[in-house]
Amino acid sequence: GWMVIPGTYEVTADAAGYVSQTTAPIPVPPEVTGLNIPLTPTAGCKVDTVIALTSSLNPSFFGQSVDLTAAVSPAAPALSTLTGSVEFLDGATSLGTVPLDATGHATFTTSGLTVGPHDITAKYSGDSNFNPITALLTQTVNPDTTPPEAYNQFDPTTKNVLVFGRDGESGVPPGPVTPLSVIPTNLNDDGDKQGSNDQGGDQQVANDQSENQKKSNGQSGDKKEHDDQNNAELRTYLISDLAGNSLTLVENVKKEGHEIKVKIVSLQYNNGPIIASSKNKESFDWSLNTDGSLKKLDQEMKVGKDTNQKEVEAKYDGKKNKTTIELEKPKPETKIVKDGLVLLRMATSNGNLNIEIPP
Repeated sequence: GWMVIPGTYEVTADAAGYVSQTTAPIPVPPEVTGLNIPLTPTAGCKVDTVIALTSSLNPSFFGQSVDLTAAVSPAAPALSTLTGSVEFLDGATSLGTVPLDATGHATFTTSGLTVGPHDITAKYSGDSNFNPITALLTQTVNPDTTPPEAYNQFDPTTKNVLVFGRDGESGVPPGPVTPLSVIPTNLNDDGDKQGSNDQGGDQQVANDQSENQKKSNGQSGDKKEHDDQNNAELRTYLISDLAGNSLTLVENVKKEGHEIKVKIVSLQYNNGPIIASSKNKESFDWSLNTDGSLKKLDQEMKVGKDTNQKEVEAKYDGKKNKTTIELEKPKPETKIVKDGLVLLRMATSNGNLNIEIPP
């Protein structure tokens, strides 16, 4: 360091191609560190720039949304603000041009990159004070051939059971899935319609669709009989990921007053075989406060049978704002108490069903 006699000093910065800048008087002591003197280029001279090009997701899966961001800054301190734009290219193909924001950043979002490596270029245009510059990166897009999965759960707002998709690769659209079709059907007090075995019962439910549809179109002459038999809905959902893979889920839903019973009937991944679901049952029973909020909610889910059966019950107490969860099967029984409302999920996994307790 330098030995500086105490006093007041002005510091002047000179650089080729820049207008000299002098600071205001600086008292010494205290010690002066980190002094930054922005320079303005002289007329006809431009400041060099630096650029960094980044990807929000690299590698990505086909169909996923990727943010390509270019960050441009002066190579030396400067008084002028960067202006201009950045053109993003995939090889020689222009993807789009985005103006710089006040911080020198430009972001282009795309979900249209094909499978394979992509040479992405970001070209800063430059402006009257700053030189143009280019940056490169390789964006890798992997194929996604894995179908999505799904789960259902009670919705305290609509007082219905909603279906949601999930996918760990290309992803699925957010929010609940709207049914492809809703057909009147029947559901017994046990929450399902079983035949001589699980698969036989599931096939019977599927075969009932045609008959139920006829009845819903008024082809039954006895309205009371029609109402008794068609006391539920057969809902079909198509869950698609962003790469075009799909899961078709069919469930039977019976709603009466403040009670809903659900049975997942079948699953189909992409165009594969229809998988009859293992024995399963869901029930939801609730009461409301005068303001319409939940006072109590009882949830029960069962899947499998005999030694492979899993059974979980959850009871929510709105006054205490706590949910008591009992894992009744497999043994030994376990009890968990959690703060707030905890919603059980019946989830699919490679053609099987699992009961999930959110953290």
